[in-house]
Amino acid sequence: GGLEAALQALAARDDARADQMLQMQETTGSLAATLVQMLQAQQDKRAEEMAESVAAMQRGVDQRLQDMQKQQEEVVEKQRKAVERSIRERKEEEETAHETRRA
Repeated sequence: GGLEAALQALAARDDARADQMLQMQETTGSLAATLVQMLQAQQDKRAEEMAESVAAMQRGVDQRLQDMQKQQEEVVEKQRKAVERSIRERKEEEETAHETRRA
């Protein structure tokens, strides 16, 4: 019976080792899952930050475009006024010339 007892002890040890291996695998699995979740969260955060910085850049670009448009409109307005002024001055000069001729 000594041999049988030794074999049973070996089998029990194998079972215990198999259990340990299984537990380790489960732990490793849940660690891996946790790691994946953490990485995912990090990626989501990074994606969110990137989206925010892209949006901020877009706002900056929009603002610059608006400023440029405003400047352009101001330039056009100045030009228009300058043209109107020169037309008015030319008319006045012509009228003065007419009056001078009449006199």
